[in-house]
Amino acid sequence: MVNVSKQELDEEVLQRIHSQFTNSVLRLESGKRGTAYLNELLTKSEKIMLAKRLAIIAMLIQGESYYRIAQALKVSDVTAAKLDVRLDHGEFDTIRTFCASQKRNSVFWAEIEILLRGGMPSMGKDRWKTNKELRERAKRSV
Repeated sequence: MVNVSKQELDEEVLQRIHSQFTNSVLRLESGKRGTAYLNELLTKSEKIMLAKRLAIIAMLIQGESYYRIAQALKVSDVTAAKLDVRLDHGEFDTIRTFCASQKRNSVFWAEIEILLRGGMPSMGKDRWKTNKELRERAKRSV
């Protein structure tokens, strides 16, 4: 769980810190340098929290049920429902736009698909083929 100090900062100081943080993240390069930067900055629990939040929002945009999201990401269905309410109120419009643009980049959605399957293939002939292809596609994009 993320721990935030109960002592409030002056609004101007908070805005300046937020601006510095945002600018530093926006200047990141994709690849090793950007990954190293975020690994140094964020704790393991913060990375997990942010990654799950993005995945939940993306899955909600795709129309997945709260139950399926909860099972795939090991979160409560209440968490998915709360984010869905915020999504309905337009709080994640930038993320919605990002997800729409990522439809052209199938790697993002391939990772979500792997999450939805829980890493397991469908049943039947060549059942591991699709799962293997999704993983290979995701590795090539990194």
